Amino acid sequence: MKRLLVLNFYPAAYPPTTGGELRYYNIYEELSKYFDVTLLSSTYPQPSMKIREHSKNFREYLVPTETNVHGRIHNALKGKVGLEYSALVSALGSYYPNNHHQVFIQLYESSDIIIHESPFMLGYDLLLGLDAKPRIYNSYNNEAELAKQMWDGEEANKYIEFFTRMEERLVKQVDLVFTVSEEDRKSFIKSYNIQEDKIKLAPNGIHPEQWNGIRLEKNKQERTKAFFIGSKHPPNYKAVDFIINVLANQCKNIDFIIAGDCCTPFMNVKKPNVKLMGRVDNEKKYKLFAEADVAINPMFSGGGTNLKTLEFLSAGIPLLSTGTGVRGLGLHDGKHYFKVEEHNFASRLQGIVKDHDGMKRVSLAGKHYIEKHFSWRQIVINMKVELEKLSKVKPKTLLILNNSRLSTESTEKGERIKQLYGRLSESYNIILLCLNDSDLLDINQLNNQFVELCFPSSLKQLINNKNTNNEMNNIDSMFRNNNVLLQGVYKKIYSLSDGIILMDPLMVPFLQITEKRPIIYDSFPSKPKQKFSLIGEVSLYEKTLYSISDLIVINREKDKDYLKYHDKESKGNVPELPNCVNLYKDDFARKEIKEVKKMFQGKHVILFIGSENHYNALALKYISKQLAPLLKNCYFIIIGSVCKTSNEIVPPNMLLFESVKEPYKYVLAKIADIAINPVLNKSVYNCNILEYFSLKIPIITTPEGCFEFEIVHEQHAIISNLKDFHSNINKLLEDKSLQNKLINHSSRFIAKEMSWDELAKDYKKVLDNLMLI
Repeated sequence: MKRLLVLNFYPAAYPPTTGGELRYYNIYEELSKYFDVTLLSSTYPQPSMKIREHSKNFREYLVPTETNVHGRIHNALKGKVGLEYSALVSALGSYYPNNHHQVFIQLYESSDIIIHESPFMLGYDLLLGLDAKPRIYNSYNNEAELAKQMWDGEEANKYIEFFTRMEERLVKQVDLVFTVSEEDRKSFIKSYNIQEDKIKLAPNGIHPEQWNGIRLEKNKQERTKAFFIGSKHPPNYKAVDFIINVLANQCKNIDFIIAGDCCTPFMNVKKPNVKLMGRVDNEKKYKLFAEADVAINPMFSGGGTNLKTLEFLSAGIPLLSTGTGVRGLGLHDGKHYFKVEEHNFASRLQGIVKDHDGMKRVSLAGKHYIEKHFSWRQIVINMKVELEKLSKVKPKTLLILNNSRLSTESTEKGERIKQLYGRLSESYNIILLCLNDSDLLDINQLNNQFVELCFPSSLKQLINNKNTNNEMNNIDSMFRNNNVLLQGVYKKIYSLSDGIILMDPLMVPFLQITEKRPIIYDSFPSKPKQKFSLIGEVSLYEKTLYSISDLIVINREKDKDYLKYHDKESKGNVPELPNCVNLYKDDFARKEIKEVKKMFQGKHVILFIGSENHYNALALKYISKQLAPLLKNCYFIIIGSVCKTSNEIVPPNMLLFESVKEPYKYVLAKIADIAINPVLNKSVYNCNILEYFSLKIPIITTPEGCFEFEIVHEQHAIISNLKDFHSNINKLLEDKSLQNKLINHSSRFIAKEMSWDELAKDYKKVLDNLMLI
């Protein structure tokens, strides 16, 4: 019997009352006849976790929310999002390490299939897309679209975008999506551009037998009772407000009975023909259904399908509803229910309650239709067929260990990780495990098979503490203080990996030598403090890394000196994989480039791109002090984090763009007539020149700025000392023939020698041989 592990942000209350509770409990109660089902649910704060046994094959782990996490988030969001935001609190709380993570890891081992009832628990499923366990999204709505309808606070847009990203990741990563209606199915396809055959229908349902014989014969002299029930859900609040302030005023001869948590904001309302019951138990609920003459469902927004509609009709109660209230059920006006709109609801209600024969005829047809098409038993049988088809083979997986997350990494190193390993993710699952600068256990999906998992800052502080270096010779010692959860997560990720790539010696403590995997050291030189030196003592981490690596990747020929020092070249396993560039298409953003160029009123534009390091800072200072004042007829565009190093007022013809996203960076760069690279150091790998080549911009560079590359003066670039830069700039700006010559030769050089695509192909061959894939 296969084992299902189901994640939800609220418990499966029994007996269920709200629409969400009804779906949650009934689907898995039925599925437990064919599968072993474990629900992992959040519940209110309490002293400890509880396990509720629903039946032999059906149990629920109730993990209490934590006041210091969820309570703090709830208070911070109050008044900023909308009336109901408990799902958002759960979603944000899942990114802080808490007991729910630990229980998930514990239950994960024994599960065969993992099911998400919503996107809101995504932060707990740290292995989504990385293992061989199929995943399912059993959706209730298109949650992102529903949030747009529900929230109107000052921070609503921010969190709607957050919901959208979460749901998109879940929909794209899972193997199967269930939707409650054809409308929702189409909405997912439109919103997230996913293949149609991945989405199956699993509508909301009822147990028809539970409503048999509950209806009471009424004395025709009694006042008509119109009934509505709903949970604490913003569309339900709007419905109650409409009943109290519109229907009750216009239909004084009708008594309006309202039940459920939707009553809470209105409990102080006093009207003679309105009775607010609040939350009711099942016995009282059946009594209310039995006594109602007509059910009303004034829903004006919402997603999914209304379970209250199914219950009203299955119980044989005549129903008046808006089209929104019966969405996704295929009901016909006048045959199964009475369709009304906001403007005519009161008048239609007054007329329909007088037609007893018409109400009886329509309610009987509605009851038969629902019982035929929406039985939980049949819905689950159809789901069972889809579940039994699922199978999955774990793809080969590479685990990359890096000290910093990509958003804080140096430009060159970050670009290498994104470009080189992003391309390798077409063949492997890539897990980039790095250390955060916050308390979050953060997940960032870079593409479908490339995920960045950031452990909290506490670990970063730990391994950066030089006083503990001698103690941290393995993963157990590093995690021993209050980090049992992270240790469990890490060990599981490690066990899923087929090869380990280190981008930083500081991550050596994360290696588990006892569980051997091929180890690759990608020795990309990043920050000066991490460079290796042939003189003096080499750190413990560096020594360990050189001694245990099965493969050392170097970025340039001169790095082989370091390998000779450690006697590693004898293995013959040292590929040289320099940083490369993307090849841009010439026709990209032509219109935008032309429009921006007009803004410079015919003046020449000179480009410099640089990251934040000492030598680029000196180059920027040289441009500001020496070139810009002399070339007042030119504009200098500076792009990149090097702009942070400018502490003085720059000349008016210098424009600084510290952080620019694509495609804006491309447009800014392409308006340049020429690019310059006035750097004076050979020890730092310089990628700027490659980017200029790729952009097809003629360049002037110092000899130091291009020493890594086999380029020829006045063929690929103008190679100039700083003292001649000014004259060479004037020369190149005036010589169109020379510009075209440099562009032609440099673009051919890039395409042949420095393409990320070609580099990734070469690297994959090396990795395939190493891991015997």
